[in-house]
Amino acid sequence: MAAKITVCSVVLNLQLQRLQQQLENETEEIGSAEDDLQEAQGRLVEIDMYMHELRDEMQALEAEPEHDQERMQGCRQEYKELEQERAEEVELLSQMSVILGMHRRAAANMLQVRQRLARELELLKQKEKLLAMVALRCRMVKVASHLL
Repeated sequence: MAAKITVCSVVLNLQLQRLQQQLENETEEIGSAEDDLQEAQGRLVEIDMYMHELRDEMQALEAEPEHDQERMQGCRQEYKELEQERAEEVELLSQMSVILGMHRRAAANMLQVRQRLARELELLKQKEKLLAMVALRCRMVKVASHLL
């Protein structure tokens, strides 16, 4: 029984080490995903600012009595392209948020599993100590009975 508990203890230790490495990897993935999300949000802000500038420019062009049609058409085309780029960026942000959520849930689950394994390992270690004490007591009783 003691050997079985020792083997279980070794296996649990290995599982804990492997899980700890996976948790560290997942934590790195979370950091990377958060960075990517911030970059995408920054790009979205830049697109919004540029779209605002284009709207202002188009309004200024429309206010001119004889505005430059070619320039106005160029602004409209660029604005349309920015709208499409913005839509793609919003979609990308949505997907990144989902991925980040998945990484966070995976890390939380790994943390729970690690805590359970650590508790189980602690119980096994206590059983190992108890069995060692019982074995020692049995030896002491045998030695004492031989002395008497």
